[in-house]
Amino acid sequence: MGDKKTFGLSKYERLHQVKLIDNLFKQALSFKAYPVIFSYKYSETPLEAPFSFIFTVSKKKYKRAVDRNRVRRLMKESVRLKKPQLLEALNGQYIYAAMIYTSPQLPELKDLEISVNKFITMIHEKNRS
Repeated sequence: MGDKKTFGLSKYERLHQVKLIDNLFKQALSFKAYPVIFSYKYSETPLEAPFSFIFTVSKKKYKRAVDRNRVRRLMKESVRLKKPQLLEALNGQYIYAAMIYTSPQLPELKDLEISVNKFITMIHEKNRS
């Protein structure tokens, strides 16, 4: 029971600091992997965790909160499943990112996992060079 959670998303791996969120949307780089847009920024100072994500879904496209929450839940799950690969790709750097869902159709988990894989591959390529 006293085991530390290593495969889940901790409180610090979910972006909640208002200053960081404002900075993210003003000065971040973006990467499109349909149906998701990743807006990300490397941190100059170490964060509590190697990465922090915020998950957003448009209220304009999904009127019902049930649908928005489902999409958010699937996005969190896709990141959680790829957490070891993401940590390996970051190679000791700190990053915070927004995962913005853009498609009008409800997603499948496999589609979101493909998008997260593309993002991880891009991060890995940037850190290698």
